[in-house]
Amino acid sequence: MAFLPIILRTPWTCLTLGFDEIRLLYPEKDEFVVDGVFYCDREGCSDSFRTYRNRNKHIREAEKPVVCPYCGIRMPYQSDMKKHAKTHVNEDLRERFPCTICGKLYTRYDNVLKHQNRNH
Repeated sequence: MAFLPIILRTPWTCLTLGFDEIRLLYPEKDEFVVDGVFYCDREGCSDSFRTYRNRNKHIREAEKPVVCPYCGIRMPYQSDMKKHAKTHVNEDLRERFPCTICGKLYTRYDNVLKHQNRNH
């Protein structure tokens, strides 16, 4: 397996692959890595991250690429959209989870629990 040029140097050795430098497998990473720090490349953002994964999570949460086909709301992750989409199923039964303390209605039981933890 061929690696791209060495970008970062570390004082440790990778036990799996046996090299003592972090090698980046994707050339697009070169644009936002400086001295081992991963920078957000979104316009107007100067946030920095210790890992490539955290940087990508930050960008995904800012851009919210998943769009609800029912109402157009945007979310960062498909798992969030699956929860949200349940609010559109069977609109007649939308608010079927009441708070046992105040009676306020919710579309999902986990939202009732959040409400109770915050307010009661």
